[in-house]
Amino acid sequence: MTLRPHSLIVLAFIAWVASICVVPVLASRSAVAAAPAPVAAAAAQPPDAPVEITDADCMDCHGDPEATADDGHSIAVDASRYAMSVHGKEEMSCTTCHADLDGKELPHEDKLEKVDCSTCHDDAVNAYASSVHATARRDDGKTVGATCVDCHTAHETQPVASGAWRMDMVAECGTCHLDRLKTYKDTFHGKITSLGFERVAKCSDCHGAHDVHPQKDPRSMVSSAKIVATCQQCHKDATPGYAQYDPHADKDDVERSPQLYYASRFMHWLLVGTFGFFGLHAMLWLPRSAMERRRHNRAHAESAPTADAAPESAPESAAPESEPEPTAAPKDTEQS
Repeated sequence: MTLRPHSLIVLAFIAWVASICVVPVLASRSAVAAAPAPVAAAAAQPPDAPVEITDADCMDCHGDPEATADDGHSIAVDASRYAMSVHGKEEMSCTTCHADLDGKELPHEDKLEKVDCSTCHDDAVNAYASSVHATARRDDGKTVGATCVDCHTAHETQPVASGAWRMDMVAECGTCHLDRLKTYKDTFHGKITSLGFERVAKCSDCHGAHDVHPQKDPRSMVSSAKIVATCQQCHKDATPGYAQYDPHADKDDVERSPQLYYASRFMHWLLVGTFGFFGLHAMLWLPRSAMERRRHNRAHAESAPTADAAPESAPESAAPESEPEPTAAPKDTEQS
């Protein structure tokens, strides 16, 4: 059967109407039929399912350089500097250390649990537990003893063997031990460190790192029983006499360093006396020097000829005496 042109037009019109009216209705019915699937999936999960917290979630708040807690202290974290730290290079996530946040919803409460470094560094934490720093915190709750983050920082931990860490360590210890930092800088070790050289004794080389003990404690690296071995780490030929060197000698402490104290006072007053004497001598000589200079200038001016005075005529030179003419010998008279 051959379709006429007007029949084709009618069929095309019917198809167009169907695409507008029928197809959207079928699509909506399909969507309604598929909708219960996610609900069923959600219902399959327990209502208290843990929420996974990513580092990006944490940085949404802590990435703001001006982020602060309710008490005003900064809670900002520099993501780029953390990425260059030991933990960042190991790709440790925030919840690896802040384990109490794992599975909780954000934003979290202000007060978090303390980070337990022993999870990874149990040997260091066990050594620290008997150190002078930990003992001070336990015996007196008001004493501010150094903890892990005080020396290693929280989010910028660097390798302890690196030169940058060893150079910065002196300043870190000095934040609490200001008097020892001052005396250290006066010694050979401190002077070389100030010049930027890393291979010289720093605080932990002599006192230890996590197991710091008082000098009278036999476990201390600077105790009388171990001081020679401590010095021999760098100075292989060190003897007990060599170990008597005081790395924190204080020229202002007469009880700790009497010889250095009196030597320092002697040099101080020697310099004051020397510069004072010669300074006074120079001040007293200045008026005399000025008087002598004026007298010399006046005498010189009086002896110098004036510009309008006629120059004295030079004395006439005497005419050279003419040599006497030789007289002729008298002639003998002729005899007649």
